[in-house]
Amino acid sequence: MQQVVHLQQADVPAQVIWYDSGSVKIPTGGRIIKIYCGKDEEGNRVEKEYIPLYMGFDIETTNIVTEDHKAAYMYIAQCCIATHKAAYIYMFRYWSQIHAFFTQLSNYLMLGEKRRVICYIANFSFEHGFMRKRFKWMQGKYDFFAKETRKPLLATYAGIEFREALTISGGGLAELAESYCKTRKLKGDLDYTIPRNAKTQLTVQELQYCFNDVIILAEFAEFIYTQYIRPTKKIPLTKTGLLRAEVKQAFKAADHTGELRQMILHAFPSQTQYNFWWNYLFRGGYVHANILYSGYKIADRMNNYDITSSYPAQMNLRGYPMSKFEAEEFTTMPEFEKLCREKCVIFIARFTNLKATTSHCIESYNKVMDIKDYILDNGRVRKAASMTVALTEIDWQIYKKFYTWDGEPYIYDIYTAIRGFLPDYLLSVLNSHYCEKAKMKNLGWHKDPEKIKFYSIEKSGVNAGYGLLVTKIQLLKVSYDNDKGWIEEKGKIEFEKEKQNQCLLPQWGIYCTAWARFQLLNTMWRIYERCGNITAYCDTDSLKNLYHPLLQSVIDEVNAEVKAMLIKRGLTDPLFDDLGQFSREDDYIESKFLGAKRYLARYPDNSVHATIAGLPKDAILHLPNGTDPFDYFSIDGMRIDADISGKLGCKYIDEPTSDIVDGEVMHELTSVCLFAMAFKLKIDKLYHNLVIESMKEGAYII
Repeated sequence: MQQVVHLQQADVPAQVIWYDSGSVKIPTGGRIIKIYCGKDEEGNRVEKEYIPLYMGFDIETTNIVTEDHKAAYMYIAQCCIATHKAAYIYMFRYWSQIHAFFTQLSNYLMLGEKRRVICYIANFSFEHGFMRKRFKWMQGKYDFFAKETRKPLLATYAGIEFREALTISGGGLAELAESYCKTRKLKGDLDYTIPRNAKTQLTVQELQYCFNDVIILAEFAEFIYTQYIRPTKKIPLTKTGLLRAEVKQAFKAADHTGELRQMILHAFPSQTQYNFWWNYLFRGGYVHANILYSGYKIADRMNNYDITSSYPAQMNLRGYPMSKFEAEEFTTMPEFEKLCREKCVIFIARFTNLKATTSHCIESYNKVMDIKDYILDNGRVRKAASMTVALTEIDWQIYKKFYTWDGEPYIYDIYTAIRGFLPDYLLSVLNSHYCEKAKMKNLGWHKDPEKIKFYSIEKSGVNAGYGLLVTKIQLLKVSYDNDKGWIEEKGKIEFEKEKQNQCLLPQWGIYCTAWARFQLLNTMWRIYERCGNITAYCDTDSLKNLYHPLLQSVIDEVNAEVKAMLIKRGLTDPLFDDLGQFSREDDYIESKFLGAKRYLARYPDNSVHATIAGLPKDAILHLPNGTDPFDYFSIDGMRIDADISGKLGCKYIDEPTSDIVDGEVMHELTSVCLFAMAFKLKIDKLYHNLVIESMKEGAYII
């Protein structure tokens, strides 16, 4: 069976080889790439050589699932090795074959401490769960990386670096294939409910499914080599890491005198401040359902608006702290308001008898420092006898609209910083990707199978900008020991040392999200003032509203203001025309909301889409015949059985298992069992009661 690996330079036919521990065929690679990895424990430079072979590895497993026993077994695996001249797909039925193959590969290529090849795996946490005791992993400083236990991004055996692919591409393997490859992942061709063992014969269609998975990974490997490793001499681990490397390079190029570095180091918070800021000042996007529109099917047409590239817009157009936060004092509220107009301000405020002014409650209970005698609306504060929070001056402007309180709040621990625009070394990189993305979209590259990969690069660069600002410093060291297994060590990574490597300030991430909430909530407030309480749902950069004849006028005014800011900032290229502005999305003709990340929508073409946290999007469409999803999706909760939910549970098994599978004994040293789970929608009792009361009264009782 001849397959084709669709690399950039040529379509290379692949020879399928069922491995039997004989000699391996390996295509001749290109020029070896030398990469500087960093320094070892003694401070010496560490360089490694990488052979540009494009490799992907994948396993298929069968599951044993009963009430009291869960196990999983590998019954077939495949590895694709390709260059621009040749490609091979090796097939395996036993772990002994896999181990022998990779050992032979390492010996043939003389791999080890200095010389490497990269082999991509789509979901490495899954494969590693089976592989971890089958291989003796290298233990050097640059041989392994994981941010979390059981979720490695890199692990090395005998000079073969197994690396996670999906943290670079985002989404699943099907999305990776659509964005970066010609080959597509086959769907529905491998029924996972059928028990299989190492001797089970697979059909042509089932084998094709296996082939495609590793061909996709080989194509992706070629893409990463061509676009990143060869030109930048860096190997990405995550999507954000790609942009971080670009920004660091721009930072070094711009910092001729060391002034920028000194600014970052001087303005960077202490570890105590850093932890406090992330716990109490950082708030993500505003996601909330208006309780007045929760719990019942809305038959009115819903007019939806999204902000185009909200976070990149806030990064370009708004003011950010550009100096160290210094202690500040004031004596009157007018003085405090003046500070908030002129500087970046962070402070703690204690409110008495705080109440929401509308049915939109904006403060998350999780961000409150202290609260007494309170009522929550789906996790957000509706009222409180007393509440203490940490705020920025941006949050303060929103608070004054959406809450009232008795007297003046007690404001203390005030710190101010100089307000300015984000530095060019960051914005130039971000905007370069934004412009390229806009150009390619205008040319239709996002729909062209040949060119979508280049569009995806630029899109990733734009989307990663926000992630770059809000990535927390990781102080927990996660490692894997061949004898002890997974190890978590606190204190191994020092805050002060990590701080020396930063070229961005954490307060920028805090302010970026604050500005994004400001644009969304300030617009929602203006809609409320002019059109009434018509906004039913918000999600970070989107507003879903009932129709009102004046609604579009509010949107037009906001867009005009953003447009004026774009011009003032010099972003006059037509490619920036819609940056940060609201655009009209497809209307809903029916909808139903049950809280944050829980809603159903029917479009004019009669298709139903579901956004329900924890539930695959199309599961709601597989309900028994005659079941109306809008009726089933209820404020009283709902259950979707395991056979139609599409929801998977995951059990990591750390001990050896054995089972008879389809008449054959199967063994694993460690494994990961994925099993179908029923989905239960549970509604918080207090929120349930609030929704029921609002439905009875037809009004929101503040």
